[in-house]
Amino acid sequence: MTELKSIGLSRLARAYHDRKMDPPPSMGHHHPSSISRDDFCPVLAFFYRMADDEVCGTDPNRIGAAMEFKRQIANARRFKANLKQEFIIGDEIHRLVQFLLGAIGKLWGVWKCPVCKAKTKGEGYMPRTRFPDKEGKLMMDAAPCPKCNGRNRGLRIPWLYVEPSIKGTSIGEALRINGKVDGELRHVVGDTMHRLIAEIKSINDYGWSEGKQPRWEDVALDLGWTPPPGWRPAHPSPYRVLPKTEHVSQATIYAVCKGIRHICFIYVNKNQVASWKERIVPITQESWDLAQCRIAAVEQGVAEGRPPLHARICTDPRDQIARKCPAAVMCFGRVAPHNSMEKR
Repeated sequence: MTELKSIGLSRLARAYHDRKMDPPPSMGHHHPSSISRDDFCPVLAFFYRMADDEVCGTDPNRIGAAMEFKRQIANARRFKANLKQEFIIGDEIHRLVQFLLGAIGKLWGVWKCPVCKAKTKGEGYMPRTRFPDKEGKLMMDAAPCPKCNGRNRGLRIPWLYVEPSIKGTSIGEALRINGKVDGELRHVVGDTMHRLIAEIKSINDYGWSEGKQPRWEDVALDLGWTPPPGWRPAHPSPYRVLPKTEHVSQATIYAVCKGIRHICFIYVNKNQVASWKERIVPITQESWDLAQCRIAAVEQGVAEGRPPLHARICTDPRDQIARKCPAAVMCFGRVAPHNSMEKR
Protein backbone atom coordinates (compact mmCIF):
# COMPACT_ATOMS: atom_id res chain seq x y z
CA MET A 1 0.00 0.00 0.00
CA THR A 2 1.44 3.35 -1.08
CA GLU A 3 2.08 5.77 1.78
CA LEU A 4 -0.06 8.90 1.52
CA LYS A 5 2.12 11.99 1.82
CA SER A 6 -0.10 14.74 0.47
CA ILE A 7 -3.56 15.22 -0.98
CA GLY A 8 -2.77 18.60 -2.49
CA LEU A 9 -5.56 20.32 -0.60
CA SER A 10 -4.15 23.83 -1.02
CA ARG A 11 -3.81 23.37 -4.80
CA LEU A 12 -7.33 21.95 -5.09
CA ALA A 13 -8.79 24.80 -3.02
CA ARG A 14 -7.02 27.43 -5.15
CA ALA A 15 -8.26 25.74 -8.33
CA TYR A 16 -11.82 25.78 -6.96
CA HIS A 17 -11.67 29.52 -6.25
CA ASP A 18 -9.94 30.21 -9.54
CA ARG A 19 -12.71 28.56 -11.59
CA LYS A 20 -15.69 29.77 -9.57
CA MET A 21 -17.56 32.73 -11.03
CA ASP A 22 -18.37 35.54 -8.64
CA PRO A 23 -22.04 36.44 -8.14
CA PRO A 24 -23.17 39.04 -10.71
CA PRO A 25 -23.57 42.65 -9.52
CA SER A 26 -26.96 44.34 -9.47
CA MET A 27 -27.94 44.86 -13.07
CA GLY A 28 -27.87 48.43 -14.29
CA HIS A 29 -26.38 49.89 -11.12
CA HIS A 30 -23.02 51.48 -10.39
CA HIS A 31 -20.97 50.30 -7.43
CA PRO A 32 -18.70 52.72 -5.51
CA SER A 33 -15.81 50.24 -5.58
CA SER A 34 -15.76 50.34 -9.39
CA ILE A 35 -16.64 54.01 -9.88
CA SER A 36 -13.72 55.08 -7.69
CA ARG A 37 -11.12 52.91 -9.47
CA ASP A 38 -8.42 54.62 -11.53
CA ASP A 39 -9.15 52.26 -14.44
CA PHE A 40 -12.94 52.79 -14.46
CA CYS A 41 -14.02 53.37 -18.06
CA PRO A 42 -17.51 54.75 -18.83
CA VAL A 43 -17.38 53.14 -22.30
CA LEU A 44 -16.80 49.66 -20.87
CA ALA A 45 -19.56 50.29 -18.31
CA PHE A 46 -21.87 51.28 -21.18
CA PHE A 47 -21.21 48.04 -23.09
CA TYR A 48 -21.70 46.04 -19.90
CA ARG A 49 -25.09 47.69 -19.40
CA MET A 50 -26.02 46.85 -22.98
CA ALA A 51 -24.99 43.23 -22.35
CA ASP A 52 -27.29 43.16 -19.33
CA ASP A 53 -30.18 44.25 -21.52
CA GLU A 54 -29.36 41.62 -24.15
CA VAL A 55 -29.32 38.86 -21.51
CA CYS A 56 -32.90 39.79 -20.63
CA GLY A 57 -33.96 39.59 -24.27
CA THR A 58 -35.40 36.70 -26.30
CA ASP A 59 -32.85 36.20 -29.12
CA PRO A 60 -30.68 33.16 -28.19
CA ASN A 61 -27.77 34.35 -30.34
CA ARG A 62 -27.71 37.81 -28.77
CA ILE A 63 -28.09 36.31 -25.31
CA GLY A 64 -25.14 34.01 -25.95
CA ALA A 65 -22.97 36.85 -27.26
CA ALA A 66 -23.83 39.01 -24.25
CA MET A 67 -23.01 36.22 -21.82
CA GLU A 68 -19.70 35.59 -23.57
CA PHE A 69 -18.84 39.31 -23.32
CA LYS A 70 -19.63 39.34 -19.60
CA ARG A 71 -17.55 36.20 -19.14
CA GLN A 72 -14.58 37.88 -20.84
CA ILE A 73 -14.90 40.86 -18.50
CA ALA A 74 -15.06 38.58 -15.48
CA ASN A 75 -11.92 36.72 -16.61
CA ALA A 76 -10.08 39.94 -17.47
CA ARG A 77 -10.60 41.32 -13.97
CA ARG A 78 -10.64 38.02 -12.12
CA PHE A 79 -8.88 37.97 -8.77
CA LYS A 80 -6.31 35.28 -8.15
CA ALA A 81 -7.41 32.37 -5.99
CA ASN A 82 -5.27 33.35 -3.03
CA LEU A 83 -6.85 36.83 -2.98
CA LYS A 84 -10.35 35.33 -3.03
CA GLN A 85 -9.46 33.29 0.04
CA GLU A 86 -8.07 36.40 1.70
CA PHE A 87 -11.35 38.18 1.04
CA ILE A 88 -13.17 35.42 2.93
CA ILE A 89 -10.90 36.08 5.92
CA GLY A 90 -11.59 39.79 5.48
CA ASP A 91 -15.35 39.15 5.65
CA GLU A 92 -14.92 37.33 8.95
CA ILE A 93 -12.87 40.22 10.31
CA HIS A 94 -15.65 42.60 9.21
CA ARG A 95 -18.23 40.63 11.17
CA LEU A 96 -16.03 40.55 14.28
CA VAL A 97 -15.31 44.29 14.17
CA GLN A 98 -18.97 45.13 13.55
CA PHE A 99 -20.02 43.06 16.57
CA LEU A 100 -17.43 44.72 18.79
CA LEU A 101 -18.52 48.18 17.62
CA GLY A 102 -22.07 47.18 18.48
CA ALA A 103 -21.05 45.76 21.86
CA ILE A 104 -19.52 49.09 22.90
CA GLY A 105 -22.63 50.97 21.73
CA LYS A 106 -21.21 52.84 18.72
CA LEU A 107 -22.62 51.08 15.62
CA TRP A 108 -26.09 52.13 14.47
CA GLY A 109 -28.42 50.14 12.24
CA VAL A 110 -30.40 46.90 11.99
CA TRP A 111 -29.24 43.74 13.77
CA LYS A 112 -30.02 40.09 13.04
CA CYS A 113 -29.94 37.01 15.25
CA PRO A 114 -27.66 34.33 13.70
CA VAL A 115 -29.85 31.54 15.13
CA CYS A 116 -33.43 32.41 14.19
CA LYS A 117 -32.63 35.17 11.65
CA ALA A 118 -35.00 37.60 13.38
CA LYS A 119 -34.17 41.27 12.86
CA THR A 120 -34.56 44.19 15.21
CA LYS A 121 -37.49 46.52 14.57
CA GLY A 122 -36.07 49.58 12.86
CA GLU A 123 -32.58 51.01 13.24
CA GLY A 124 -30.81 51.33 16.55
CA TYR A 125 -27.83 50.23 18.58
CA MET A 126 -27.15 46.54 19.09
CA PRO A 127 -29.56 45.02 21.65
CA ARG A 128 -27.70 45.11 24.97
CA THR A 129 -28.45 44.58 28.62
CA ARG A 130 -26.50 44.43 31.86
CA PHE A 131 -24.60 41.24 32.75
CA PRO A 132 -22.01 40.61 35.47
CA ASP A 133 -18.40 40.87 34.35
CA LYS A 134 -15.42 38.81 35.57
CA GLU A 135 -15.40 40.70 38.86
CA GLY A 136 -19.13 40.45 39.40
CA LYS A 137 -19.77 44.06 38.44
CA LEU A 138 -22.51 44.87 35.94
CA MET A 139 -21.51 45.74 32.40
CA MET A 140 -23.35 46.27 29.12
CA ASP A 141 -23.20 43.20 26.88
CA ALA A 142 -25.17 41.61 24.02
CA ALA A 143 -28.76 40.93 25.03
CA PRO A 144 -30.45 37.57 24.38
CA CYS A 145 -32.68 37.30 21.33
CA PRO A 146 -36.33 37.36 22.47
CA LYS A 147 -37.46 35.37 19.42
CA CYS A 148 -35.38 32.24 20.06
CA ASN A 149 -35.23 32.43 23.87
CA GLY A 150 -31.62 33.58 23.94
CA ARG A 151 -30.04 30.69 22.06
CA ASN A 152 -27.80 33.27 20.38
CA ARG A 153 -26.09 33.97 23.72
CA GLY A 154 -23.96 30.86 23.27
CA LEU A 155 -22.31 32.26 20.12
CA ARG A 156 -19.11 34.29 20.01
CA ILE A 157 -20.93 36.77 17.75
CA PRO A 158 -24.55 36.69 18.99
CA TRP A 159 -25.74 39.55 16.77
CA LEU A 160 -24.94 40.14 13.09
CA TYR A 161 -24.96 43.66 11.68
CA VAL A 162 -27.15 44.15 8.60
CA GLU A 163 -25.08 46.41 6.38
CA PRO A 164 -27.27 49.28 5.12
CA SER A 165 -27.64 49.63 1.36
CA ILE A 166 -27.28 52.98 -0.41
CA LYS A 167 -29.48 51.77 -3.27
CA GLY A 168 -32.64 52.94 -1.52
CA THR A 169 -31.35 56.43 -0.73
CA SER A 170 -32.54 59.39 -2.80
CA ILE A 171 -29.09 59.96 -4.30
CA GLY A 172 -28.54 56.23 -4.88
CA GLU A 173 -31.85 55.96 -6.74
CA ALA A 174 -31.24 59.11 -8.79
CA LEU A 175 -27.73 58.08 -9.89
CA ARG A 176 -28.35 54.30 -9.94
CA ILE A 177 -25.68 53.64 -7.30
CA ASN A 178 -25.76 50.39 -5.36
CA GLY A 179 -23.60 49.10 -2.54
CA LYS A 180 -23.57 48.32 1.16
CA VAL A 181 -21.91 50.38 3.86
CA ASP A 182 -19.74 48.70 6.48
CA GLY A 183 -21.62 50.66 9.11
CA GLU A 184 -22.76 53.98 10.54
CA LEU A 185 -21.08 55.16 13.72
CA ARG A 186 -22.80 57.46 16.17
CA HIS A 187 -20.75 59.14 18.88
CA VAL A 188 -22.00 61.78 21.31
CA VAL A 189 -19.69 64.50 22.59
CA GLY A 190 -21.50 66.85 24.92
CA ASP A 191 -24.63 67.96 23.12
CA THR A 192 -23.33 67.01 19.67
CA MET A 193 -24.15 63.77 17.86
CA HIS A 194 -21.40 62.83 15.41
CA ARG A 195 -22.37 60.55 12.53
CA LEU A 196 -19.61 58.82 10.59
CA ILE A 197 -19.40 56.20 7.87
CA ALA A 198 -17.43 53.19 9.15
CA GLU A 199 -15.03 51.65 6.63
CA ILE A 200 -13.38 48.46 7.84
CA LYS A 201 -10.23 47.37 6.01
CA SER A 202 -8.17 44.26 6.79
CA ILE A 203 -4.55 44.67 5.69
CA ASN A 204 -1.30 42.71 5.84
CA ASP A 205 1.85 43.58 7.76
CA TYR A 206 3.27 45.68 4.93
CA GLY A 207 0.13 47.78 4.64
CA TRP A 208 -0.01 48.04 8.43
CA SER A 209 3.52 49.46 8.48
CA GLU A 210 2.34 52.17 6.02
CA GLY A 211 5.34 51.51 3.78
CA LYS A 212 7.98 51.75 6.48
CA GLN A 213 8.58 47.99 6.26
CA PRO A 214 10.48 47.30 3.00
CA ARG A 215 9.49 44.58 0.59
CA TRP A 216 11.76 41.58 0.27
CA GLU A 217 12.89 42.69 -3.21
CA ASP A 218 14.20 45.95 -1.76
CA VAL A 219 16.09 44.15 0.97
CA ALA A 220 17.53 41.65 -1.52
CA LEU A 221 18.76 44.40 -3.84
CA ASP A 222 20.36 46.24 -0.92
CA LEU A 223 22.21 43.02 -0.06
CA GLY A 224 23.56 42.74 -3.60
CA TRP A 225 21.02 40.32 -5.08
CA THR A 226 21.28 40.09 -8.87
CA PRO A 227 17.82 40.00 -10.48
CA PRO A 228 17.22 37.59 -13.38
CA PRO A 229 16.96 38.93 -16.97
CA GLY A 230 13.70 40.75 -17.62
CA TRP A 231 13.03 41.38 -13.93
CA ARG A 232 11.29 44.66 -13.22
CA PRO A 233 13.50 46.52 -10.75
CA ALA A 234 11.93 46.97 -7.35
CA HIS A 235 11.25 50.57 -6.45
CA PRO A 236 12.01 52.04 -3.04
CA SER A 237 9.12 51.47 -0.66
CA PRO A 238 6.99 54.62 -0.56
CA TYR A 239 5.68 56.01 2.69
CA ARG A 240 2.06 54.92 2.39
CA VAL A 241 0.00 56.90 4.83
CA LEU A 242 -3.40 55.51 5.75
CA PRO A 243 -6.11 55.93 4.64
CA LYS A 244 -5.33 55.26 1.00
CA THR A 245 -6.63 57.71 -1.57
CA GLU A 246 -8.75 55.08 -3.34
CA HIS A 247 -10.33 54.12 -0.02
CA VAL A 248 -11.32 57.73 0.66
CA SER A 249 -12.79 58.05 -2.85
CA GLN A 250 -14.91 54.92 -2.43
CA ALA A 251 -16.09 55.79 1.08
CA THR A 252 -16.96 59.34 -0.03
CA ILE A 253 -19.63 57.96 -2.37
CA TYR A 254 -21.16 55.93 0.46
CA ALA A 255 -21.08 58.91 2.82
CA VAL A 256 -22.71 61.34 0.39
CA CYS A 257 -25.53 58.91 -0.32
CA LYS A 258 -26.14 58.57 3.42
CA GLY A 259 -25.92 62.32 4.05
CA ILE A 260 -22.79 61.98 6.21
CA ARG A 261 -19.74 64.24 5.99
CA HIS A 262 -17.00 62.22 7.73
CA ILE A 263 -15.49 58.75 7.40
CA CYS A 264 -13.95 56.62 10.14
CA PHE A 265 -11.48 54.11 8.71
CA ILE A 266 -10.72 51.09 10.85
CA TYR A 267 -7.67 49.21 9.62
CA VAL A 268 -7.20 45.74 11.12
CA ASN A 269 -3.95 43.81 10.93
CA LYS A 270 -4.76 40.32 9.59
CA ASN A 271 -1.95 38.82 11.65
CA GLN A 272 -2.93 40.65 14.84
CA VAL A 273 -6.69 41.23 14.68
CA ALA A 274 -6.67 42.96 18.07
CA SER A 275 -4.55 45.74 16.54
CA TRP A 276 -6.62 48.51 14.96
CA LYS A 277 -5.70 51.83 13.42
CA GLU A 278 -8.43 54.46 13.44
CA ARG A 279 -8.40 57.37 10.99
CA ILE A 280 -11.18 59.98 10.76
CA VAL A 281 -11.21 62.08 7.58
CA PRO A 282 -13.76 64.31 5.83
CA ILE A 283 -15.25 63.34 2.49
CA THR A 284 -13.52 64.73 -0.60
CA GLN A 285 -15.53 66.82 -3.03
CA GLU A 286 -13.15 65.92 -5.86
CA SER A 287 -13.98 62.22 -5.52
CA TRP A 288 -17.71 62.89 -5.55
CA ASP A 289 -17.46 65.21 -8.58
CA LEU A 290 -15.47 62.59 -10.50
CA ALA A 291 -17.99 59.87 -9.63
CA GLN A 292 -20.89 62.02 -10.84
CA CYS A 293 -19.11 62.79 -14.14
CA ARG A 294 -18.42 59.11 -14.78
CA ILE A 295 -21.99 58.09 -14.00
CA ALA A 296 -23.38 60.91 -16.14
CA ALA A 297 -21.26 59.75 -19.10
CA VAL A 298 -22.59 56.19 -18.82
CA GLU A 299 -26.21 57.24 -18.38
CA GLN A 300 -26.00 59.70 -21.28
CA GLY A 301 -24.65 56.95 -23.51
CA VAL A 302 -27.47 54.61 -22.47
CA ALA A 303 -30.07 57.30 -23.13
CA GLU A 304 -28.63 58.07 -26.59
CA GLY A 305 -27.94 54.43 -27.44
CA ARG A 306 -24.28 54.98 -28.26
CA PRO A 307 -21.04 54.57 -26.29
CA PRO A 308 -19.69 57.75 -24.60
CA LEU A 309 -16.40 57.69 -26.52
CA HIS A 310 -15.52 61.17 -25.27
CA ALA A 311 -15.11 59.71 -21.77
CA ARG A 312 -13.02 56.61 -22.51
CA ILE A 313 -9.77 56.31 -20.59
CA CYS A 314 -7.73 54.88 -23.50
CA THR A 315 -6.75 56.95 -26.51
CA ASP A 316 -5.35 54.13 -28.65
CA PRO A 317 -5.85 50.34 -28.92
CA ARG A 318 -2.15 49.98 -28.13
CA ASP A 319 -2.67 51.37 -24.63
CA GLN A 320 -1.95 48.83 -21.92
CA ILE A 321 -5.52 48.79 -20.58
CA ALA A 322 -7.02 48.60 -24.09
CA ARG A 323 -4.92 45.54 -24.92
CA LYS A 324 -6.69 43.58 -22.19
CA CYS A 325 -10.14 45.11 -22.61
CA PRO A 326 -12.91 42.86 -24.05
CA ALA A 327 -14.59 45.97 -25.51
CA ALA A 328 -11.52 47.22 -27.42
CA VAL A 329 -12.87 46.18 -30.83
CA MET A 330 -16.26 47.81 -30.21
CA CYS A 331 -14.55 50.93 -28.85
CA PHE A 332 -11.83 51.46 -31.48
CA GLY A 333 -13.06 49.27 -34.32
CA ARG A 334 -9.80 47.33 -34.18
CA VAL A 335 -7.25 45.87 -31.78
CA ALA A 336 -3.51 46.34 -31.55
CA PRO A 337 -1.50 44.01 -33.85
CA HIS A 338 -0.33 40.85 -32.07
CA ASN A 339 3.21 41.31 -33.34
CA SER A 340 3.40 44.87 -32.10
CA MET A 341 5.23 45.25 -28.79
CA GLU A 342 4.66 48.97 -28.70
CA LYS A 343 2.96 50.16 -25.55
CA ARG A 344 1.81 53.66 -24.96
